[in-house]
Amino acid sequence: MIPQLACWMLLAAASEPIQVDGTVRLTKAGPEVESVLVAGERTFVLSAYDPGLNEELRRLGGTRVRIRTPEVPRGETPMRVLGYQILGVSDGPLPRVGTLARMAGSRELLFVSERGIARRLPSSWSRKMGRLIGAKLWIQGEVRDGMLRPSRFRLLRSPPDRRARKRSDEGAESENGAVRRRSGPGLRPARGDER
Repeated sequence: MIPQLACWMLLAAASEPIQVDGTVRLTKAGPEVESVLVAGERTFVLSAYDPGLNEELRRLGGTRVRIRTPEVPRGETPMRVLGYQILGVSDGPLPRVGTLARMAGSRELLFVSERGIARRLPSSWSRKMGRLIGAKLWIQGEVRDGMLRPSRFRLLRSPPDRRARKRSDEGAESENGAVRRRSGPGLRPARGDER
């Protein structure tokens, strides 16, 4: 029984995800844009089984991340991504990551963090971003009087009902997934790294 337990422990340890830190860069691969992770001297093409996660990886250009993967690939094999954590953006503080939601019975928008903490957003966001309920994004900004006042943001994942549509008719995103500026004082969407 002891050898079986030791064998099980070895298998469990081998199945733990590996974490690799680096910077996401976007590269052209024919007509497609690929996400690659630059980790020291090595570069890995990133790929996930979940199409939504692949969308997020393409929108993380220039972002320092920690990638969770089942194994570090050898040769030209893509790195399979199980998930990621943002470690930093090109400038500014570490952003909050979460989802846009609408307050029940109201037009007011909320930013719900990955930890489940909801913060009200300025009323200008309801007019500009109300169509993106359910979208995942990162936001830099400060909290004052219980309201999150964004200074920069980046759309990471389209809302569930919009994922199937083509983005070319939306006009809200640039090629690299960074949301372009609409209007409003102090609102600076993040720029992605197109290298």
